[in-house]
Amino acid sequence: MNTIGISLLTIFLFTLPAYASKISNEMIYQKLLELEKRQAIMEVEFRLFREQVDKRFEELREDMNKRFEEQLTFLEIVAIAFSTIAAATIGFAIWDWKTVISRAKRGRENSDVGEPDEYSQKLPTPLHG
Repeated sequence: MNTIGISLLTIFLFTLPAYASKISNEMIYQKLLELEKRQAIMEVEFRLFREQVDKRFEELREDMNKRFEEQLTFLEIVAIAFSTIAAATIGFAIWDWKTVISRAKRGRENSDVGEPDEYSQKLPTPLHG
């Protein structure tokens, strides 16, 4: 039994180069050509994919720039509205201040007895001497 196994192994080892020689140079050349074709197709597909990705990034960049412009415009509108309200409030405060002072001065001038009236009592003390 041992001799049968050795003889089968010997036959297999001697016939193995015969099976290996069936792969010719032409077959190898054809496989290389197929690989080159596949590589060229993959390069074209990759280039198209890259162009699509670049185009998508450009669209996203344009969308972001548009969005920032909208937000800056809104921020400008809010700043203008705030400035207008602040200016109107300061203007009203100055007008009211001048009105109170002028009424108080008139009240002092019209006072015969020398007693302070309601406006002159509310008159603030001046900051400057």
